[in-house]
Amino acid sequence: MALNPYLAAELDYTTYRYPDRFRKFFGEHSNNADPMISGFGVVFFTYLPTALNNIQNKQILTALCTNSSFPSMSVNLEEYNGRDGGRWRVPTTVAMSDQSITLHFWELVGIPIYRLIASWITLLRNPQYGYMTEISWRQSEYKGKLMYCACTPDMKVQYAKVYGGVMPTNLSDDAFNSSIENQAKVEYDVTFSFDHYPYSSTEITSQAQNMVDLMLSEADTVIRSKYTDAAAMS
Repeated sequence: MALNPYLAAELDYTTYRYPDRFRKFFGEHSNNADPMISGFGVVFFTYLPTALNNIQNKQILTALCTNSSFPSMSVNLEEYNGRDGGRWRVPTTVAMSDQSITLHFWELVGIPIYRLIASWITLLRNPQYGYMTEISWRQSEYKGKLMYCACTPDMKVQYAKVYGGVMPTNLSDDAFNSSIENQAKVEYDVTFSFDHYPYSSTEITSQAQNMVDLMLSEADTVIRSKYTDAAAMS
């Protein structure tokens, strides 16, 4: 693994055979400079706290997550002032703009997302007792790990990062507010805290692609079964 994984994957600019740098026109069938668009991101919880760490919980979080928001990385600077107003800067630290991730979920009958997040939060503290009653004071028992993949429409992973030390920081009881004048779907944001910096490497991108491919294979099986059912004589 490269010491700096951000530099490990060098872009092969020879794939851009017709770079129209002046007009910024990258259309037509003969052009290989294809645009990167959003909307095909996938979130995987690759590890959940020990008491919740099963495949069903991981899959329901992926299935019902519809939007995601992640912080950016910034460089902090120290400024020096010379004579005549001349100023210059040097980098001091690299930091995340925030230590939280926001995921948006749809809810289903049986409220699986709410129950899962509620279970996770009450592992952190039992609200009736004020301390941990179900687990011990070990980070592996209350923190998780999350992988985010940004894909193209053909589900090829272009960008993947892993966030460690993940845990929820809110439980949206207000999502279940009701009015007789409004019958809307139940959906809400869950904010997760994470530790340190996200991890990125060629190995992580490769593993992300494997996970996306497996997810697509499962979806393909479902779709084919639907076609078989549709074609069957009832």
